[in-house]
Amino acid sequence: MRMRESKNSKKITLAIIGGVVLLLAGGYFVWYQFGDQIMPKNNNQSESRLEEIPTRPQDPENPKKQVPKQYEGQGDDEDSNTNTDQITGFINSKEVSNGNFSIRLTINQLLGSGTCTLTMTNQKTVTKTAEIVQNPSSSSCKGFDVPVGELGPGEWSIKINIKSGDKTGVIEDKFNIGS
Repeated sequence: MRMRESKNSKKITLAIIGGVVLLLAGGYFVWYQFGDQIMPKNNNQSESRLEEIPTRPQDPENPKKQVPKQYEGQGDDEDSNTNTDQITGFINSKEVSNGNFSIRLTINQLLGSGTCTLTMTNQKTVTKTAEIVQNPSSSSCKGFDVPVGELGPGEWSIKINIKSGDKTGVIEDKFNIGS
């Protein structure tokens, strides 16, 4: 009886080891045949991608050191035909919510500091000021929240003057506040 138990346990052990070996061999075969399709190699893609990004020398003494070009109007791009002192941007949102007229905008250039001055004109003029906030790849104003009670109904002209150092820009729009 003891012999049968020992033969059965040997068979079970051999079957388990054989199954593990077959699984490993099958996995290696699949990886060898289809590994490039499952996980594409990136070594050539990243090199060609870096070559496509326009660059400029960062240090005239070390021209091999390259950095990507920044937004238009960044101020230090000698090849640009635009006015390098001009700040550009756009209004992301303008809405009335919770009794306030809110304006949010994005500045295309990366600015370290400065001010945004909102001037809203209808039959009267309302002016607010906010600081410039630096984002990872652009800038923005901290935002404007003007109580609707200060404005009143009607179509308002929006003018936002942006100043950072010797750079300036203006963003204009209109908004209708219902009665």
